[in-house]
Amino acid sequence: IAKTIDKAGNVSELTFKNVIDTIRPVRPVVTNTEAGSHIIWGYGETYKDEIHVRLPNNRLVSTKVGRNGTWMIGVPWDITLNVGNRVYVFEVDKAGNYSLPGIGRIVDTKAPEAPKVDEVTSESENIKGIAEPNSTVTVIFPDGTTNEVTVNEAGEFTANIPIDLAGGEKIQIKATDQSTNESPVTEVTVKAIVISEEPVE
Repeated sequence: IAKTIDKAGNVSELTFKNVIDTIRPVRPVVTNTEAGSHIIWGYGETYKDEIHVRLPNNRLVSTKVGRNGTWMIGVPWDITLNVGNRVYVFEVDKAGNYSLPGIGRIVDTKAPEAPKVDEVTSESENIKGIAEPNSTVTVIFPDGTTNEVTVNEAGEFTANIPIDLAGGEKIQIKATDQSTNESPVTEVTVKAIVISEEPVE
């Protein structure tokens, strides 16, 4: 509301102006989310602004920016977040202005468990065991030779032994998942098998 008064004391008619807020909120920050997690969180600009999160199946879930500038929202249990998925997050202010989308990525940073390996003897032709399904198992032999095999859907693997073993050697086995996370190394010691010869009559 505004009015003016001239030098003669004449007062103008009142003027009314509506101030419209058309400024977008700042694009929200979305932290990377671990695959399989059911919590997504990040940072917003203004306390109590709405946060709309578009999930990989296009479902929308909403929350609000907290006093400390962070927001957090649960992912419905019927939705699984997989590596490579993205979520799009919008902040909406009290005037209804939408921010540009913040983009969150679904990642895998968890290392696989160490492979479990069956006994290996000097007579073994293969190394067998279990590891994370679809990971790559690397077998490192005492002479530096390596053998890489893919673990099947059931979590089983078989790797050929390309060298002669006498017993007592140490073999190292590790798994690398599809996000290049490496497991701890499993070390096995080759058991010597002594084959007694039949006496000649």
